[in-house]
Amino acid sequence: MDLLAGRIRALPGALEAAAARSVRAAAELAAGEARMRAPVDSGALRAGIGVQSGAGAEAAVRSAAPHAAPVEFGTSRMAAQPYLLPAAGAVREEFFAAARAEAQRAAREVWK
Repeated sequence: MDLLAGRIRALPGALEAAAARSVRAAAELAAGEARMRAPVDSGALRAGIGVQSGAGAEAAVRSAAPHAAPVEFGTSRMAAQPYLLPAAGAVREEFFAAARAEAQRAAREVWK
């Protein structure tokens, strides 16, 4: 009974760690996809794209270039050239599949 209780207590932490790994991996994939999709003039936009990790299962794909948002969303004088949102959409299904697999792996490790 103690063994079962210990495994049950270990499961949430294992799943949280699996979620964090999955989110980070998906963010890295999305960043790579965004780099491929980003329009290139000087190269600063593409070079500035990276992943910023937060606490737990949080990560953001961002560009450090000051013109990142105007390029993504457009301005009154320039049409939008989206690269971040399409990149996120492109890796969405891969993220969910990887997250499921990672959660199953973590659960198997706890229960063996």
